[in-house]
Amino acid sequence: MNMNSVQKEDEARFLREVLVYRDDYRRRQAEALAEERARRHSNGEVYVAGCWVPSAYVAQVVRELQRRDRIMFVEIVVGLVLITVAAYVFWRLFAFLLLPNLG
Repeated sequence: MNMNSVQKEDEARFLREVLVYRDDYRRRQAEALAEERARRHSNGEVYVAGCWVPSAYVAQVVRELQRRDRIMFVEIVVGLVLITVAAYVFWRLFAFLLLPNLG
């Protein structure tokens, strides 16, 4: 499938336009985010853990996030222990019920 020179030029022009549009879009998004950041900081807000928080509540938000992290860690450890215990119990139960008594 050979493209003639007109098609190649059209495609190259289209790709250049797409690149210009992409760069312009990125620039506009960066400017909008910078403006929002400046506006939020002038209002006394700080970006913490994915959201804007008034600076008076930053310590409280950080404490709650640390508490949540500890709870998640405990849940994971307890879950692993329960899975291990359940596997052992099922192993012993199936060994007792299904394996022949060779003794």
